[in-house]
Amino acid sequence: MPRFTATISFDLETEVEPEGVRFDRWLPNGVTELEDESYFQRTEVRSDGGNVTCVIEADTQEDAESIASEIISEGNEVEDDNGLTWIIYNPSWDLEEIEEPMTLELAKKILAGLVVNTEGERGPEAVEFIFGYIEGLDRRVNDLVAQVARLTEGTGAIGRAERFVATGDTEVLTEGLPEASDGGDETTA
Repeated sequence: MPRFTATISFDLETEVEPEGVRFDRWLPNGVTELEDESYFQRTEVRSDGGNVTCVIEADTQEDAESIASEIISEGNEVEDDNGLTWIIYNPSWDLEEIEEPMTLELAKKILAGLVVNTEGERGPEAVEFIFGYIEGLDRRVNDLVAQVARLTEGTGAIGRAERFVATGDTEVLTEGLPEASDGGDETTA
């Protein structure tokens, strides 16, 4: 299923009305009579800068936008840490499909879909045949790489033989080889 990166930008608004503002609580010395006739009106507060990013799995970009709008949409209410309730307004969604890295399996799926739409009944069979052949070649290449690795391990024997010819030292012929046992007791003469 396709995956999309969704970046959702939005603003918040709320209304505040100061309540419980009292000036008689901390009067300086010498002030005895304070009459507070303050009246604070409700004020609308707007704040921009909302920005949320997430990854959404959906069949189409339209489906992804629909899911993103469930996360943040016009008129939704959210509460902040101060206990104020804010209304979301002016949301916008920017969606970008995440490209999957191409794999043999994904290529097979894509090509099979193309062939089904253009080549009729034998198209999928042809795709399976070609990919089976490619997979067989891949196994053969891996087997050959393993054989080359085993052969290069044997070049140590060639190097020992060359040193024997150059020096006449028979001990170089057994360097790095496990000690052989004839199954009998070892005796010295």
